[in-house]
Parts: sequence; C-alpha cells; structure tokens
Amino acid sequence: HRDLHSFPTRRSSDLTQRGIEHIISQIGKRAGIGRPVYPHLIRHTTATDALNRGMNVAEVQKILGHAKLDTTMIYAKISQDSVKFNHRRYIV
Repeated sequence: HRDLHSFPTRRSSDLTQRGIEHIISQIGKRAGIGRPVYPHLIRHTTATDALNRGMNVAEVQKILGHAKLDTTMIYAKISQDSVKFNHRRYIV
C-alpha cells in the first residue's frame, strides 16, 4: 500500500520537496506570472486572499496550523485597500 503523501516520479517512487518546488516553479513560468513561484508564496498568497475576502483570522490561523494568532498576523499581510474598505463598512 502506497503512502498517500507520495507521488511517483521518473527517477524514484517519491516526490521530494525539491521536486515539488521545481514543478510549481515551472507552472508559474508557463503561466507567465512574471516572478518566481514557490510553495510558500502560494501558501502566503492564499492566506492573504482569504483574509482580504473576509475570512475570520482565527479560521485562517487554524488552516495554517499556527499555534499563535500573532504568527498568522505576521504571515498574512492584509492589503491597505481591504483595511480602508472594512473601516468604512464596519466603523464609519
């Protein structure tokens, strides 16, 4: 029975961390993103996008597996436009 976290490659039966990074980098190049793409960037961008779309920060913290909320707040940058929009929406 095969480990669910393993994916076969041409040279071995397991895909390495470097292999994943290479695949994601190639996808980014083919997509014409115009900057290096790597797993951590996708994680960071996904978390930031979730917060900007209104997802609760505690939920994002849970998804990312952070023990402390402070870590999530450092990790996921909230856009200034989102802050302005939500200030107008909830406070003004």
